[in-house]
Amino acid sequence: MSDLALICGNWGTSNLRAFGVSAYGEIITDIRTGQGVSAITPDEQEAQWFDMVSDWQAEAPQAVHMLCGMVGSNLGWLETGYVDAPVTTDALANAIDWRKNGTSTLGIVPGIAGRSWLGEPERMRGEEVELIGWLSLTEKTDAALCLPGTHTKWVEVSDDAITRFNTAMTGEVFAALSTTTILQASVKQVYDEAAFEAGARLGLDPEGGDTLHRLFAARARILAGDLLPKHSEAFLSGLLIGRDIGPACEALSLSGEVVSIIGADALSQKFSQVLSLAGIDTATYSSETCVAKGLVALAKAGGVIT
Repeated sequence: MSDLALICGNWGTSNLRAFGVSAYGEIITDIRTGQGVSAITPDEQEAQWFDMVSDWQAEAPQAVHMLCGMVGSNLGWLETGYVDAPVTTDALANAIDWRKNGTSTLGIVPGIAGRSWLGEPERMRGEEVELIGWLSLTEKTDAALCLPGTHTKWVEVSDDAITRFNTAMTGEVFAALSTTTILQASVKQVYDEAAFEAGARLGLDPEGGDTLHRLFAARARILAGDLLPKHSEAFLSGLLIGRDIGPACEALSLSGEVVSIIGADALSQKFSQVLSLAGIDTATYSSETCVAKGLVALAKAGGVIT
């Protein structure tokens, strides 16, 4: 693995993905594990990391180690704090605390602090690297982006800087509603496109009231015979994604814009589908590709690789 320039880690609460990357941002090799930061103490994380990537380090001792995600939080190996928005690639790179660990150079990327479109405090940790990677990949300077997931992020980029962002607990709310409330499925679920779209249209409807006034439809339609019980989760998923997207379209003035979606393929496709129902064009990008590109861009901006 002589082409390996970076040994990277995207270390979240529940999972750790390590990957070896070339200086061009190409993923050469990777390892995945369920050893997220919540599974081991901060004092154990350093040993866990170097044990996990020891073979790569032996083959490429010159490679720089870079980590992002919750490993930089108060649950992680080294608390890195936050950089205040607006944030450029150079500003984030300059905030990385590069350290020597034996013969290795290691840096953990800080998060970003900002304000939402409601004026509320906002935080991101991990997504900032995806956004830096997207900037490097597309060379765009102004855009609206959606990063769907457990906590969906809506982000504005202006003049090459991450300027404003908003978090929606869409995925976590779906998981809670579908497992612990009256909306919990009573039969084995089968994904149904028509049920998903029906939920999405209800979620997008500007006259439908707030989210709490729409959720019971996932049960009432079953009782009325308008929705098969086995399709209830598809309907609920569409409804929540629609409720996520509707306010974002208004707050970010997305009409006529192309929204860039960064995420896992299946979830990105669902958000793209609902944005299309709202009349918004989209372009999708792989989360893994953007993370790799982002860490390379930050390492180059920080002067630790060329």
